Formats: sequence, structure tokens, C-alpha cells
Amino acid sequence: MKQLVIIALLFASCRTNYIITEHIEVTMKDNSRDTVKLVYFDETVIDSYVQEWLLKNNNIDPKQVLSTKTIRKERHRAFK
Repeated sequence: MKQLVIIALLFASCRTNYIITEHIEVTMKDNSRDTVKLVYFDETVIDSYVQEWLLKNNNIDPKQVLSTKTIRKERHRAFK
């Protein structure tokens, strides 16, 4: 039984992680548009706080954003 747990832990640690590259189109209240690139691991949860942080890092005021739309999403292996 102990050997099965060790094998399961080794199998789980060898799991391949993926990096997600996402291009998001941001529409502002004045109808201007901008594209933001987001790169993260596949296990990352994108909530409102993370999205606000992303916008601020790209010099976009989150209070002026009207809508966001994912244009393209790519998935790449992180470790080979």
C-alpha cells in the first residue's frame, strides 16, 4: 500500500504543466480599444482582482473599461 502511494505521488509530480497565452481586447467607455497579453500557468484562476491587476500593469484604468473579450488563446508545454 505504501508503494502505491509513492508511485501515485511520483506520477503526480511528473505531470506536464502548460503555459497559457491569452490576448484580450479591452473596450473603453470612450469606445477606444486596446489589446492586452496575459501569460499564466493553466492552474491559475483569473478572478476580478487578477484582471484588475493585469489592466493596471498595462496602463489601463479599470474604472474606464466597458468590456473585455478574448481574441486568441494559445496553450504551450512548460516542461518537456
